[in-house]
Amino acid sequence: RGERGERIRKRKNRSGNTRQRIASKNIQYMTAEVGYCYGSKHWGKGYASEALRKVIEYLHGEGFPVVTAEHFVSNKASGRVMEKAGMVYEATLKSRVINKIGEREDVLVYVSICE
Repeated sequence: RGERGERIRKRKNRSGNTRQRIASKNIQYMTAEVGYCYGSKHWGKGYASEALRKVIEYLHGEGFPVVTAEHFVSNKASGRVMEKAGMVYEATLKSRVINKIGEREDVLVYVSICE
């Protein structure tokens, strides 16, 4: 992304899926946004919150005091993952996305701030 941002990517995972974005950094404002997606057979085992916690830890250690993440309002499990990883609810973005059934949906924003 040039000077203003840089993406962290992970290579093919064990199941052979292509690369997926796990973090996007804004160098100018020293903020990072994280996201994740993984297979349903791994849901409910604590893997996502553990991995998210480590990514947040890493980003804070690299000098990014603000780390954010978002989820569709209908995906309450993702909100719980963010909370378990130490993030706190910050805002609701109204009608921000179109979900997989073609309807507008709110997005909830969570944040981790290291001071």
